[in-house]
Amino acid sequence: MGMEQIDMFSFVDNLNKDPIINTTCVVMDGECKDVAWNELFDAEKYDQLMCVTYVSSASFLSRAIDKFKNVKVIIGIEKADVRKAIAESINARVMQEGTKFFEELPDTGKDKLIERSLEVRYSKTEYIIHSKLYLLSNSESGENRLIFGSANLTNTAFNNAVHQYEDIMVFDNNLMFDIYKKRFQHIYSITEDYVPGEVINKYKEGKLISMVDFTPEERTEEIIEILKKENIVPVCNETILKCVQEAQSENEKEITETKATFEVIVAAGKKKRGDKNGNYTIKNAQELESSKGKIIDILFRHTKTEMNMQRFSLTFNDTDKKQYIIFPKNDDCTEARAPEVFDRKATREEIRSSMENLMQFLMAYKKFVSDTEDGDENLSRILEAIMYAFASAYIFKLRQENTGSKSDIPIMLVIGGRAASGKSNLLAYIDRILSGRQLLVEQHYIQYKQIEKRDTVGELFMTDNTYPLLVDEVPPAFFNSKSTNKGEELIKYLSNTLDSKHPVMICTTNTGGFSIPAQVARRIYFLKVDACFNEKYKSEANAYYEDVMANASNILFRDFCSKMGELIKTNSNLFGDDSADYLGIVRKIFREYFIISEMEIPKCFPNQLYRDYEYRGKNMWKTLYQQTKDRFVYSPKKGEKEATFTLNLKDMTTGVKDVQVYMNYLRQDILVEEAGMYVVLKAEAFCDWIGVKNVSWLERMRRKRIGGK
Repeated sequence: MGMEQIDMFSFVDNLNKDPIINTTCVVMDGECKDVAWNELFDAEKYDQLMCVTYVSSASFLSRAIDKFKNVKVIIGIEKADVRKAIAESINARVMQEGTKFFEELPDTGKDKLIERSLEVRYSKTEYIIHSKLYLLSNSESGENRLIFGSANLTNTAFNNAVHQYEDIMVFDNNLMFDIYKKRFQHIYSITEDYVPGEVINKYKEGKLISMVDFTPEERTEEIIEILKKENIVPVCNETILKCVQEAQSENEKEITETKATFEVIVAAGKKKRGDKNGNYTIKNAQELESSKGKIIDILFRHTKTEMNMQRFSLTFNDTDKKQYIIFPKNDDCTEARAPEVFDRKATREEIRSSMENLMQFLMAYKKFVSDTEDGDENLSRILEAIMYAFASAYIFKLRQENTGSKSDIPIMLVIGGRAASGKSNLLAYIDRILSGRQLLVEQHYIQYKQIEKRDTVGELFMTDNTYPLLVDEVPPAFFNSKSTNKGEELIKYLSNTLDSKHPVMICTTNTGGFSIPAQVARRIYFLKVDACFNEKYKSEANAYYEDVMANASNILFRDFCSKMGELIKTNSNLFGDDSADYLGIVRKIFREYFIISEMEIPKCFPNQLYRDYEYRGKNMWKTLYQQTKDRFVYSPKKGEKEATFTLNLKDMTTGVKDVQVYMNYLRQDILVEEAGMYVVLKAEAFCDWIGVKNVSWLERMRRKRIGGK
């Protein structure tokens, strides 16, 4: 489960002895009480729920209301500022949030919407709804419960483990229930269905419902109809549009979509003649027709970027849980060929042939390299990269179902190595066995130079294309950039905010000079592939590689997608016994492939995630300690204050840049204080980390120096 999904036990498990200090404070019957989620929203006692709330995800809502027979939900606006709220409302409609919401609903939620046992409503553009209101009732006994306060129907609001204060008032069988029921009915009267009727009809007819099912032309037509039907453009004026244009958010996707909304409204609207307030009105039919091309261009910039890069395109369909291949569009972004199911079960013979090809590829990294001392370790990392690549189309799903933070599952795999270590060939092979495309080696991936311009990397992450971004030769400077469209800022934004379908990036970089801030390190997966190919075997290795590529296909990946689809369809646990190993399910499936192929699982099979970045940092610091031990000034434990090392990195390294590299590689929980070049470390933890003698040895040496006291 992702952060926006509800843990039915998190609320009660984190209660304090004194309920008044809980971050979520529940006052029931005039008393502050410890109340579990399933007791507060008791679906056994009450069968009907009406609520007004800001809801952030379809999956969360579906789980929260699952056991109620009849549910009416009104989705309000998060922002208090009226102009910003109107802008947000307009943005939601133009960017078809209702369609996306329906797409992300579990099948049970879709069925409830069709049966009308679930209604999801949204305020009309000119109204701002900021209420948080919950009405529970029993249709037979007449018992009822009123809940209101500051809390939205989100995990953040109802989880005491989250440091967010909320206050909730609960009244059972109280006269106020009827008052607020009338208020709910009034609010209901100024709302409309969140999910467009044509979307539900398409689903009822048995047609797939996904944003990919709509061509740019169809989506543009639908948006224009929304603008006309809901009278959105006339609500807008220069003040509101400026508010949209200047939207502030930590969510890069939200910023991109909001600014696109601004451009769409300007393209579809025109200023009222003689209006001094700068109010807009919608263009007439002829004017709208001539504006369609511009609107398509605004909405499908990402598509054009991808077209120019000839990226392979997949998308996951939430209805049937299958991956679909999206074929290249025409130059005007219209659809050339309808999407087709990508998933396909392979025969035993096909699996064996694919696994033999995979092992052939791996052996090249042992057969033709100069350094074979750690040959199996190198092969293991190559296979780990391939396994991550197989998981790549489902990383978004794993992030959604993860019980911890989204950033625990990285959206970037960085393959670091020296020149001639076969990094580029690995990218090409990954594309070959995922897409099945037969291309020249350099056409299988994107050169970083193609996407280094402003905003392009972020843009490519904002698509529904679940196929990985394969990028070669990303400079180490990219990861350290202070720019908002690169480095730490971009990676943090993407990692923290991407919550629907999105790709991951698999890239290569040179390990020389590679170091990254701690906030970046925990959000990427770094694999060090360092064994270099021997120049004297070059022609033989090239011929070998060409043969492997010629016989490679995407049969295994399509079978893998079929297996993952079935697991997701049956709500199976995607993490297995080890929730920390997000590639655990991939390891399980690959072990099965070896068994099916009647092949022995090789020694190089990776059984767990690698910690190459941390391991590299540990070795660097161990070497520094061994070479400059006398400069690690030891301060013994004093009372509750633990023993420390104080050091001046300026005296131990070659310059400011070198200091930063060491700080980037330092495990953050070891650091006590950093002041310029001076660093204070936890002595005990540091020694344990680098694997040297315990600090008690240092204490004995210190005592000897001062006379054995």
